[in-house]
Amino acid sequence: MRDTDKKTARYPIMILLVLTLINFVNYFDRSLVGIMAEDIKRDLSLSDGELALSTSVAFAISYSLLALPIARFSDKGLQKHVIMASIAVWSSMTFLMGAVQNLGQLAASRFGVALGEAGILPASHSLVSAEFQMAKIARVISILWIGGFLGAASAPLIGGMAADSLGWRGAFMLMGGLSLLLLPVTFLVLRQPATRGTADTKTASREASGSWVHDVRTLLGQRTFLLLWCGSALLLAAPNANLLYAGPFLIRTFDLSPATAGAYLAVAFGAPLICGTLFGGWLFDRLRRRSLSPALIVPGISVSVGGLVAIYGWWSDDALTATVCLSVANTLFGLITAPIYATAQLLAPSNMKSTAAATFNLGMALFGATIGPLLTGYLSDAFTASTGIRSLGYGLTVTTIVTIVGAVMIIIAGSGASDDVRGAKPAPT
Repeated sequence: MRDTDKKTARYPIMILLVLTLINFVNYFDRSLVGIMAEDIKRDLSLSDGELALSTSVAFAISYSLLALPIARFSDKGLQKHVIMASIAVWSSMTFLMGAVQNLGQLAASRFGVALGEAGILPASHSLVSAEFQMAKIARVISILWIGGFLGAASAPLIGGMAADSLGWRGAFMLMGGLSLLLLPVTFLVLRQPATRGTADTKTASREASGSWVHDVRTLLGQRTFLLLWCGSALLLAAPNANLLYAGPFLIRTFDLSPATAGAYLAVAFGAPLICGTLFGGWLFDRLRRRSLSPALIVPGISVSVGGLVAIYGWWSDDALTATVCLSVANTLFGLITAPIYATAQLLAPSNMKSTAAATFNLGMALFGATIGPLLTGYLSDAFTASTGIRSLGYGLTVTTIVTIVGAVMIIIAGSGASDDVRGAKPAPT
């Protein structure tokens, strides 16, 4: 094999590694706020509800609404440009979070972080869909998500230590500055898919449909896609609430320091999510050889069981039991990640791959990331007078029930999914 052929064969692996690294830093930066929530709340004199509104909700609204128009640029073959611009914006806004002085500035900075991160997932999924066989797409997407979960798991551990040493403001400034180092790596490694993709990929990038509204209507017109969209929106309620409030829950309920709570959360959000996601991607591709229906039904059932385990943990009497329950729940939650995004890629025409991923983000970020933190925060505020330090347990329990309802919708979607899978031919404009 010639050197040129070897480089061409290695390029998809290089793309996957770089995108996984970007996902790691992406989720690391967005998850820092969880372990620093108590310090931010105290310094800015916020309630739990205000904390959720200014961090998770501000992030979710920006992230979900902006992902769709940004995805249009990716579907036109501009994935590299979208990713580089996203890195520059989110890293700068993470740095500026260290300078906020009030509720409005905190919300604005989180809005800016979301603006930057909104383009990463659609562009990444579009690139790997062009480079890898669709028969392996769930495994490839699961690897991408490993980077994200590692980032989310590392954030409380490293962020907690950084906050103890530098304060929460210094920690944001340090991490935001380091994230900018992704720019030269992205510039040197990534290339536009139009220069290397198949004829169908090139045609699809030139033949993008008239508007993103048209594309979204086309996608949501499919029964399976619509059910997955609704179910996934609810599915994310508990995971998003856990990212923000699991740290404060351990700190308040069991009187742990930020560094100690961060170490517990690194265990709960690290290996469990990684193992669950990798196994979920492998299992989906395996089951899909026979039928798409069981490939969705099995992970839907696993999430339902994981929700029950998580609820038991929120009412346990010690930090270790709560952490173990959260770890088991995260393992079972991880089984669903690759299947829902892989199914979106399978259902989407070839000129709507980025839009399909962004449409999922619209539901998952706008509703899932909003419902979870808001319910948890405001229920915690409502029960504080009567239950004291255990008030967060009420909010986290209700949010987990919402996730179980979403899992039931995924199971229903799986019952007729096989009939809705479409080919890779671009949809008519």
